[in-house]
Amino acid sequence: FFFVAAIVNFKRLSGLFPKIIIQCLVTLIVGAFLLMPLALPYLNITRVIEIRSPLIGIRSIPVIADYFFASSVSIPWQFLSTFGVVDNWPWWDHQIFIGVLPWITFSIAIYFIITKKISLQSPMSICAITLFSILLLTTRFGDFSFIQWVLILPGFNSIACVPRIMNIYLVLFCFIFCLFIQNVRTKYQLGLSVVVLGLVIFDNLTNNNHFISFPTRETLNRVSIITTKVRKNSTGNNRAFAYMPTHIDSPHAIQIDAMLASQLVHLPTVNGYSSVAPDNFSAFWRDPNVETLNYWLGSNNISDSV
Repeated sequence: FFFVAAIVNFKRLSGLFPKIIIQCLVTLIVGAFLLMPLALPYLNITRVIEIRSPLIGIRSIPVIADYFFASSVSIPWQFLSTFGVVDNWPWWDHQIFIGVLPWITFSIAIYFIITKKISLQSPMSICAITLFSILLLTTRFGDFSFIQWVLILPGFNSIACVPRIMNIYLVLFCFIFCLFIQNVRTKYQLGLSVVVLGLVIFDNLTNNNHFISFPTRETLNRVSIITTKVRKNSTGNNRAFAYMPTHIDSPHAIQIDAMLASQLVHLPTVNGYSSVAPDNFSAFWRDPNVETLNYWLGSNNISDSV
């Protein structure tokens, strides 16, 4: 965004470029230093889980069709949920359609730039050019994509789901939409606002029956039971605990409940939930019991007396 802003304002900023470059470098260095406490755990985890192959991220790079591949929970655009992506898996990561309105205003902004109806220095132009550029860089055309060369670099090969970058693009889409509406001049401004609000609501209507949800009180009750058991059975010398209920309704809930309890009792837990797990952990994740626990501990040369 700032790069595009600097390019379109080159003449105005040319005299300040040396100072700007120095400020950018200092910001990058300080930012990298401040990120180290967050980055080091990711570096350490590579000792447990092997480094992800860049091919995983490259295969996930979205194609043009993905931007119009809607979720089945969308009411007005459910017919686009069958659009699909035949050569990518998992397909649900590629449902990145964000509605019609953002794409319409983005297209109008690009048209205005091409026909010179708005200045290149305007905020809407800068946002639109930035969005167009990064969409071009992060989209796969056949077997080619610019970002595939980035994913080969150390560190970047940890990116396993490129389509999630749409969450960042949403900011620019929203800016363009709001700037476009702001520039519409009419004596019926209140009526326009009501119509736009109605269109936005319609564009984002979803079928709530498709969402998986449960009352927060149930979660809190389950976590409270775990924390009570841990505190009651803790000797003070334990290094960790493992939650292994006799009845399993949902492996996800069990693992997450134990993780939440772990934060409350300030004691690490063997339970865990992530998109990627170490080898030999899957059995304990699906069915946490003494046998699968010992299998996981034994595979890591850890005593079950923790």
